[in-house]
Order: sequence, then structure tokens, then C-alpha cells
Amino acid sequence: METVRFFVGIGFDKDGQPVTKAGEKMRECAEYLSSLFGGVTVLDGTGYWKDENSQLVREPAIDFEVVTDKEHFLIEAAATLKKVFNQTSVLMTRQHVESVMV
Repeated sequence: METVRFFVGIGFDKDGQPVTKAGEKMRECAEYLSSLFGGVTVLDGTGYWKDENSQLVREPAIDFEVVTDKEHFLIEAAATLKKVFNQTSVLMTRQHVESVMV
């Protein structure tokens, strides 16, 4: 099993425009990821990145986390998040875990 996190910026889209209806998009993606992986944890966050002028940009973000062994769905899931939020990229991290429900 793996814990997989998808980090999505929700301040600006790839065209430099503010992301609109982020809450609705978050719920849509949570439903979609739950249908693929059986559930998802959604965390609010803040991301920082350097723009083309090397200026530090602070941006609100959403982290979607799933625990899965369905590796074949991961790229599809990341591509869907990119599309829904109109982003250039989505960061995906993966970590092997031993998962036990208690």
C-alpha cells in the first residue's frame, strides 16, 4: 500500500487568473477520488513557489491524500486534478505504508 498525496494550488490557474469556485471543485475532486480509491482526506494548506522573476509567491493549496494499491489510477487522478483546477502541474508524492484499520 502507498500513501499518495496530490498538492494542488488554488490561488491562481495556469493562465494567471484566480481559481474560481475552489470549494465546489474540491468537493467534485473528493467525490471523484473516493470513487477511484474508496476514500480521500482533504487538507487545506499554503504553498510557496518562485515566479519567473524569482519572487516568492504564497498561494492557498489543497492536498488530497489517498491510501491505495491502485497504482494504475494515479496518473489519471493527477491529470483530472490538473484539468479541474486548470493548473500547469500537480505535485504527487508517494510513500510505502503498512496500513491496518483499527
